[in-house]
Amino acid sequence: MFLGLGILDNMSWIELSLVVPSEIVEPISYLFGKYANGLSIERVDSQKFKMSTYLNSKDTQNRAQIEVGVKLIAIVKSIGRLEIRELKDVDWQDEWKKHITLLKVGKGLVIKPPWINYDVLEGDILVEIDPGLAFGTGHHPTTMMCLERLEEMIFNGMSVLDLGVGSGILTVASAKLGASTILSIDTDPIAIRVARETIRINNVTNKVTLSKRDINNQKLLDSTFDLAVVNISAATIQSCSKSLFNCLKNGGKLVTAGFLDEQEGEVKDSLVKVGFLVENRHTIEDWVSLTLVKQSL
Repeated sequence: MFLGLGILDNMSWIELSLVVPSEIVEPISYLFGKYANGLSIERVDSQKFKMSTYLNSKDTQNRAQIEVGVKLIAIVKSIGRLEIRELKDVDWQDEWKKHITLLKVGKGLVIKPPWINYDVLEGDILVEIDPGLAFGTGHHPTTMMCLERLEEMIFNGMSVLDLGVGSGILTVASAKLGASTILSIDTDPIAIRVARETIRINNVTNKVTLSKRDINNQKLLDSTFDLAVVNISAATIQSCSKSLFNCLKNGGKLVTAGFLDEQEGEVKDSLVKVGFLVENRHTIEDWVSLTLVKQSL
C-alpha cells in the first residue's frame, strides 16, 4: 500500500534520496511517508542506509516540507545531502522497489515487503510489511532490539500489550511468535490506520485488538498481560511507568526501547521506582533497550 495513490500517468516525478545512519531511518521514513509517495530503503553498509521517495515534480509545497525536515534532522545528526533526480520515461512505482531487500532479525524473523517472493525456510517467522507504510520497518536499532527480545521471550498463549503500535511490526511479530492475544494501542490515528493494514496482510487479525487510546487516560485491567513492549520516547515511557506496572501480571516482563544511552538513567529510575526490576540491557550504537520484570509488592 502507498500513502497516497491516485497517480496519473502523465504526471512527471522526481526522486528524493539521501544516505543516513541507521538511527535516522525512522524519522526520515516518517517525513517521507507524510509528504511524498513510497519509500525505498537500501543498505549501504553496516551503519548506513540509502533512503528514497517520490514526488510529483510540481508539488513544491511538500518538497519544501521535506527539505526543511531534512535540514532540521541534520542539525541533530550528520546525514547525507538530499539528492533530487528527475525521472524520465520510468515507472516510478516500480523504480523505488528495485533496491528493497529482505531483513533478517534474530534467529528466525524475516521482514519482507509484499512484492518479494521468498521461500520460507524451516524456522523462519515471516513478517510482511510494506515500506510504503512509512514508519516501523524494522531497520531502526530500537525496532531491531525489540524484535530480538520478542523472539527470545514470547511463548505460546502469551498475552501482549504493544504500546505505541506504529506500523504494527511488533504486534505482527508477537502474533506469529505465538502470542494468543495482543492489545495494540496508539494515540496517533495514522498509526492505527497503518497498523490495521499491516495486521490484515499478515492474517493475524483474530489475535489482535487495535485501539486508539492513551494508556494513562483509559485504564487497562490490572494484571492483564504477560508481556508489554514499548518502543517510544523516554518521556512517554516515564509518564506511563505506573500504568505499565499495573497492567502486567506479577512476574510479567516489560521490553522498552526508543531512548539513547544518555536518557537511560532517568528511564530506568522511573521504572524501578514503581516496582520494576531491571533484568537485561542491550544496546545498538547509542540506543538502549531494557528488559524489566514486575516484582510482587
